[in-house]
Amino acid sequence: MTSFLFWIGAYNIFGAIVTMTMSSEKLSDTILRKVTEIISEPYSHGPFGRMWLWMAASCNLFLGATMMLSTRWNTLAQQEVAFLCVVTYAILYAVMIMGGRKPKFGRGIHFTHVLWLGQMAWGIWVIITFIE
Repeated sequence: MTSFLFWIGAYNIFGAIVTMTMSSEKLSDTILRKVTEIISEPYSHGPFGRMWLWMAASCNLFLGATMMLSTRWNTLAQQEVAFLCVVTYAILYAVMIMGGRKPKFGRGIHFTHVLWLGQMAWGIWVIITFIE
């Protein structure tokens, strides 16, 4: 359980840092279109893009820090944090499915399904394995 919470927490903190660096439209375009190929058309933030990026980064930072700090807590508290993270990932995955219908995404979008479902499966496995 602590391994899951630590590594997924670290992943969320890393994701928050990457999201913060994406304040630059040029860097965002490079990451989303050229490197990961998640989108197929040139990227721009739009009028509120930076605000949403910073909000997402802040939430990721909080979630990651909570997960990493919870590795010091008792097993029951860790299970609750892991459960809430799985629920959060399920909600975000549903948002991604609904929002991913349009515009046309690139071939890299398929990897995000594997990533999100893998995180949820790992979390569910950890919760079931460590039930007291």
